Amino acid sequence: MNKFRNSVFSLLFIFTAYSCFAQLNITINCQSTCDSLQLLSYNWQKKSGTRLVVPYSESVTFKQKTPLKPGLYWLAKDTNRITTIIISSEKKQKLSLTISPEEDITFNNNAENTQYQQYLFKMLDFNQQRNALDKEYKEAQGLPAYMLRTLADSLTARAQR
Repeated sequence: MNKFRNSVFSLLFIFTAYSCFAQLNITINCQSTCDSLQLLSYNWQKKSGTRLVVPYSESVTFKQKTPLKPGLYWLAKDTNRITTIIISSEKKQKLSLTISPEEDITFNNNAENTQYQQYLFKMLDFNQQRNALDKEYKEAQGLPAYMLRTLADSLTARAQR
């Protein structure tokens, strides 16, 4: 009985030590359903290297003793990418985020990822505006030259704003 108790206590100690000294701790509160959540390293072109997978539950935590290599990581539900996360070079990497059923991402106490998400939304808005101006210009290709010049000046002024 003593051996069993000692082994239970040693396992409990190891688990507690692992939890306390973990270098990576990413907590995700996911309110939409899936089979698994994945954290994949990303090298601007494709998934590469690190791949952490956990089965789905409403609150998931990625933990490990060694920190992740700094860079960009994809957070994916099953195999569908939800968002890109920045992992910094800090010794203890702690991150907490919430995913709504509509897949809106909210980072808790992480300014760099919050600003990165805002940047991505601004770039998306910028690209939509640019595409609308391009579409308007392409649709006007059949106009006479004098009207096309006026339209081009108008589109250029709107693009500069």
